[in-house]
Amino acid sequence: MTFTLNGMTFPASEYDDALFYLQPQGGGERILLGNSHAAIPPVMLMPGEYDVIYELQTPGPTVPLNQNAIVGDLAVIDQAINVAIDVNATEFRLSVDLDGADFPKSQYNDGNFLLHSSTGDIAELGDSYNLPFTVNVIEGTYDLIYSHETGADVPANTAAIILGSQVINQSTPAVITNIETILITPVYTLDGEPFPISEYQDANIFLRSANQNDLFFLGNTHDPVPAAVRMIPGTYDVIYRHETGNLVPQNTNAVVVEAILLDNTTTLPVAVHSAIATASFTLNQESFTTSQAHYGQFFLQGSEVEDFFFLGNSYDGSGTVRVIPDTYDVVYQHLAGGQVPRNKHATIVSGAIVSQTTGIDVDVEATRIKPAFWLNGFAFPATMSEHAQFVMRESDERNEVFLGRSFFEPASLLAVKGSYEVFYEYLSGSSIPVNESKKVRDLVLP
Repeated sequence: MTFTLNGMTFPASEYDDALFYLQPQGGGERILLGNSHAAIPPVMLMPGEYDVIYELQTPGPTVPLNQNAIVGDLAVIDQAINVAIDVNATEFRLSVDLDGADFPKSQYNDGNFLLHSSTGDIAELGDSYNLPFTVNVIEGTYDLIYSHETGADVPANTAAIILGSQVINQSTPAVITNIETILITPVYTLDGEPFPISEYQDANIFLRSANQNDLFFLGNTHDPVPAAVRMIPGTYDVIYRHETGNLVPQNTNAVVVEAILLDNTTTLPVAVHSAIATASFTLNQESFTTSQAHYGQFFLQGSEVEDFFFLGNSYDGSGTVRVIPDTYDVVYQHLAGGQVPRNKHATIVSGAIVSQTTGIDVDVEATRIKPAFWLNGFAFPATMSEHAQFVMRESDERNEVFLGRSFFEPASLLAVKGSYEVFYEYLSGSSIPVNESKKVRDLVLP
């Protein structure tokens, strides 16, 4: 394969170069072809369809800054082929003002500018204090992204789209634009009262854009006089994330204000409401063992994926936490011992509505099983040098139970009732199947 840049040879310099890969279009591991500063040797490939990927390695004066650009495609059938790929790039000049004036010429008040394509390509253009600048990029359609680095005099946004679907080619080689900003001053309350003025009882508050990519820090609840934050106008969710203490809600990623339009300098009330969730833990309607050598932990999972936090230990028999009112699942995770279920992430209660003070009965229904492993009707080799492991998983693959290894007879174990798939996972040896993860049966624990 041969690669050229705008019809010319790439620089023969390791200080101004890129890498080329093939990526199977159906998914799979990338195949390194070589470096732009040297000849690309022939490669042997399985038949299939591939994307040709350009990845900046060492930025220099000539090569494009793209980090994951699709620059061609390739269909491999059953014969030798010679492929020539010409990378079409252009000089791109970016000039951006901040509220109608220059950005601060300081590395301590700084943001970065990037190009991002719909295929996942990123090109890091430069710092705001170096504006305007000219760089080399591959022609295409991009979103122009601003990302805060440091300082309070530039927008706090971390992934704000400044211009969407911007075509960059030799006919449109420049962008001149202006970023308008506003100042938002938060005011935090918990159940109608000020939050504790204590760094040991607090949470961090963030703003998140409608597309959920732009998440940035607004302030901490223990600050008695929150500072104003410079930001780009838009519609945002207000996100609460617990830091320390049990007098404030324990949520790790809860929306407390949803889809609020912020388009003027203003004060933003962040009113957090809380409730008490009290759960009792039982195993098949009986008390869990009180031994800390045999226990699991319970967690609450909120409506936001990352809102996952500790509820209690099984050996305590119950747990009480302050939370933000929401609908929660209760999740069990095995920590130690064989007298409790071995599940890693089992949902025990679904859709518990917590408002004000709410009690949740958490009964873990479990069955004891005794695994046995056979290979073509015979015992597996009784050696670690020839062995595999067996696990079972529910449709939510996080709920996994380790069953044992093939070279010894496993002990019986407890598992939460449910429908599972059992998988064989090869570890070592030449006399047993080498499948890395192969389903071998279904298993229902009633």
